[in-house]
Amino acid sequence: MEEDPNFNVASCAEASNVTEAMEALSVSIPDLAIVDIALSDGDGLEWMKDVRAIGHTFPALFMSMFDERMYAERVLKAGGNGYLMKRELADNLFEAVQTVVSGGTYLSANVRETMRFNNLSKPPGIGRLSDREIEVFRLIGEGKMTKEVALILFISVKTVETYRSNLKNKLNLKNSAELAAAASRWVNTATSQ
Repeated sequence: MEEDPNFNVASCAEASNVTEAMEALSVSIPDLAIVDIALSDGDGLEWMKDVRAIGHTFPALFMSMFDERMYAERVLKAGGNGYLMKRELADNLFEAVQTVVSGGTYLSANVRETMRFNNLSKPPGIGRLSDREIEVFRLIGEGKMTKEVALILFISVKTVETYRSNLKNKLNLKNSAELAAAASRWVNTATSQ
């Protein structure tokens, strides 16, 4: 990007978590934010919702290892302007940045076509989960225990237990072991694609 005459990278800020990202916004408003879904102390989608709620309108391109069929629509609803899977960075980053900086929405051709017919393909059951439930499910799949999930998401242990119960009900899972196994399979599938 720095070598392209259409782009001028004058300054750059980097944040590895939600807290640092919010602090960076208090110093300077970016022309473009590149955001990951999974942040060390929270979720990029929730950060985006908070940023939009306080009135920031800068373009935001999300990049993640997670399957775009699950996240592209969620990103747009949260206020993001595009979604790019990390495995496609080398081939599509320039086009994605160019699209969102010029006011467009960037999604892969596959997802655009699917969304055009308003029939976003989602794995069975998972599509019914809220953004927060997906976040808890992902953390469970990464091997986090209830107390760890609570600390990462800044919620109570009781709230995490409620999410775990809701996840079991929505996904037809009998117990915590089935929940952990399903979440682990989902995370492994998402990261291996």
